[in-house]
Amino acid sequence: MYNVLWFEDEDYKFVRFKEIAELKGFGLIPVVVRQRGIDELKLHSGKYDAILLDAEMPEKSEQEKAGTDGIMNVIEVATELQIPLFVSTGQDYLKKNPLFKTLYKHVFVKGYRDESAGLGGDDELFAAMEDELGQLEKTKIKRMYADVMTALSALNLEDEGCDVLLPILCKLHNPEAHADFNPTLHYTQLRIFIEYLFRKFNEHGILPDAFIVEEGKSNNGRKGVNLDMSCRYLQGAEASYIPFKAKDAIFPIQVGRNISSIIYFANTNSHSAQLTEDEEKLVTAELAKPRSKYTLYSFAMMLCECVIWMYGYIQDHPNYAQNQAQWICTETPEDIPTEKPRVGEIVQLSRDAGGNVFVGKAKVNWNLFKDISDEELANTKYRIIEVQDTLPTDKVVSLYPYFIKVRKV
Repeated sequence: MYNVLWFEDEDYKFVRFKEIAELKGFGLIPVVVRQRGIDELKLHSGKYDAILLDAEMPEKSEQEKAGTDGIMNVIEVATELQIPLFVSTGQDYLKKNPLFKTLYKHVFVKGYRDESAGLGGDDELFAAMEDELGQLEKTKIKRMYADVMTALSALNLEDEGCDVLLPILCKLHNPEAHADFNPTLHYTQLRIFIEYLFRKFNEHGILPDAFIVEEGKSNNGRKGVNLDMSCRYLQGAEASYIPFKAKDAIFPIQVGRNISSIIYFANTNSHSAQLTEDEEKLVTAELAKPRSKYTLYSFAMMLCECVIWMYGYIQDHPNYAQNQAQWICTETPEDIPTEKPRVGEIVQLSRDAGGNVFVGKAKVNWNLFKDISDEELANTKYRIIEVQDTLPTDKVVSLYPYFIKVRKV
């Protein structure tokens, strides 16, 4: 909850207003004399997130008549301490005074909106406070995590990083102001941000192109990233079905573990999460528990550390060609597909143990040749008239990446 120093000499009249303010996340701390409020601000400036100022109130004693003479003193202190200030008044002579309205950034009337004065009421006041304090809160968080913000800016990922990290960090440091915060809505965002980081490594030649998913688009048209395989590669492990291994591990042990934990836990629906059905149920159950917010906070801290480390690594390894030299292709020569067949080429067909009719890495329609003997195939020449890529759903696509149509010569 935000702490708001409330300059109001008749706060007892506004019980309902105070209740509504608390429901909206603003804790109003009343002060009935203007000078007392100024003294409180100077003594405990770090305690207050905003000032709500009644334009007309006693200056130094409760016995004084309320007035506006000392209002500029509050303005000066608020400006010096950089605390947002909001003015609320019920006085008609002030509401309709153009000079008064131009002196202050946020001026509102008590109660409902006053159309004749062109001023918003309590609803508009709370909306403005929420907007202003939200921006101020993010500014404070950016200052607290200045090293992370510097790294994100240098990586050209400031907007993306702030979109993902700031809502979590704001909740972490000011939980009462974000009562409606739902941790489960942020786990997918963590995965998306890791994709941004891995794509940045790819841009610098640190992560091979093979880990960028060419088929199928994700994230508003940007290419996807095979997160699990990318993480294995960067940890120095073999990347299973992607034929690349780093010459030396790129991730330090702890960075690799942190990223792996986020990928595994944060996105059970990821194409690269590789969870069993039972594991998915366990993870989903964990996300639903209240303590899940602490898991999310820990992941945010892990990402902050990873951002700083990755920024430093890219700074220390600026040469694309040298980075690319760390790629080791684990595909053996016999596994490398032969040259793609060409239309017009004269070939002889064969039949493998599974009954597929083929030449090199290309197969033809088996039904057209099922009644032709192996001997006849071996003694007949065919001309290739069409070449296509084998459908990904075909069971033998890994053996025969090409599909051809032929005509007997």
